[in-house]
Amino acid sequence: MNKYILPIATFVVLMLSPAIPARSQSEAMAQWIVGIETRPSPNFFRYKGAKLSPVNVAKVTVCRAKPDAKPTTYEMFWGAKGKTVALERCGKLVVPRGDCVEFKITHQTDQAQYAETQLAVDALLRVVLDLQLNSSPVFCVQVPSDSYQDVLAALQEHNFLVKSNAPETPLQTSLIISVVDDKGCQRADLFYPYEP
Repeated sequence: MNKYILPIATFVVLMLSPAIPARSQSEAMAQWIVGIETRPSPNFFRYKGAKLSPVNVAKVTVCRAKPDAKPTTYEMFWGAKGKTVALERCGKLVVPRGDCVEFKITHQTDQAQYAETQLAVDALLRVVLDLQLNSSPVFCVQVPSDSYQDVLAALQEHNFLVKSNAPETPLQTSLIISVVDDKGCQRADLFYPYEP
């Protein structure tokens, strides 16, 4: 997949999508959870001369932000060597227009490889584009603490920039993603720069 396609598509969709109104912290509680679970699939395409091995899989699910809510599968992603190679749409995006969403990235293994994190971030950005078109703000992206730095690095590979803690300066952006670790110890805001 050409490395310029996702940044260009992201820019085009964000520029064409309607602006999402800012919400206060109290209003920004997520009504929906989008889960992204990754796992290695080492035997997928495992044969002599295979160029797409090892393969990782990311399953995207959506459910209401309630303890007893049952998730439904939205999309499946397959990746190899840090690149997304396939996507299967399994259902409709059930999030009502304008509802707030929280992402939760998890891994089936304790120590996820960087290629798994790259696949999870590709899936995240793909679904974020759907949510932008749906006028649904993203409250935050919760990630395992062991993958926190990898998620930040993978987002920066897609041209996101970490918002500086320096004195406030005017910021032109079309999208901000807040990444927090699952222990609540680390947080970073990344933005996709707007260039007129």
